Amino acid sequence: MNESFPQLISTIPENNSKNISKNTTITLKFNEPVYTSDNGKIIIKNYKNNNIIEIIKMNSLLIVGSGSNTITIHLSKSLKEFTHYYVLISQNCFKNIKNNFFTGINKALN
Repeated sequence: MNESFPQLISTIPENNSKNISKNTTITLKFNEPVYTSDNGKIIIKNYKNNNIIEIIKMNSLLIVGSGSNTITIHLSKSLKEFTHYYVLISQNCFKNIKNNFFTGINKALN
């Protein structure tokens, strides 16, 4: 049994970034190629009030890069200026070739 799980090594924008374009994309860089699953979702939330801004299901055409180390998430809604957001990723969204899943992000990161 292989216990090697995909690891998120960087994001664009970086955690706690400021002055982000309202039409930004989110880029996730992993330590190995990952594949999107048919399950799970990515949720964009407002940091101040925890309101959901957008929910993106894994079968969406807004998520590109399956089979590579880099996943790009295109948002269907524009972000507001001077607003702090965070991203949640279900633990069953991305898997490696051995079907080991990325553990996800289940809370706002400071």
